[in-house]
Amino acid sequence: MTQALLYKGILSRRPNPARPDTLAQIHTVALGVKTRTSSTPTTESIWRSIRSKDISRNIRVFLWKSLHDAHRNGSYWRHIPGYEIREFCPACENAEESLEHTLLYCDASGQKTIWALARQLWEKKNLPWPAPSLGSLLGCGIVDFRDPQLRRKPGANRLYTILISESL
Repeated sequence: MTQALLYKGILSRRPNPARPDTLAQIHTVALGVKTRTSSTPTTESIWRSIRSKDISRNIRVFLWKSLHDAHRNGSYWRHIPGYEIREFCPACENAEESLEHTLLYCDASGQKTIWALARQLWEKKNLPWPAPSLGSLLGCGIVDFRDPQLRRKPGANRLYTILISESL
């Protein structure tokens, strides 16, 4: 027996505490993916999806932090003296700075241009553009586009994963 092996055994017996922010983000992703694919993904499939070969390493880190709600924005700054002003978006009046706000609604971040370009590229495949939401964006690795005969479209699935993850 080595100390490392014993320590792993001790840790495996201890239950992992569920982080409320992580559970909330996982729920958001599950709802976002369900609206796009009409099936609810499991928690395991959501975590597995961020390790897709079609998602670059730096985007994987971004998605992992996003699923853990670990980005320092919004309410993170609320209780830090001298930094309370960072809770709100400087470009949008009284809008709390959040990941959803930055990716979908903020006027200063240039997100409207990014999503318009992504939509143009996507529509070149003659597929309807799925309305972006925070859950569907963070769950971009779980896609299931099908043709009218219900056959999977692997090319469209891969394009969507790459296009959305890089646009994030």
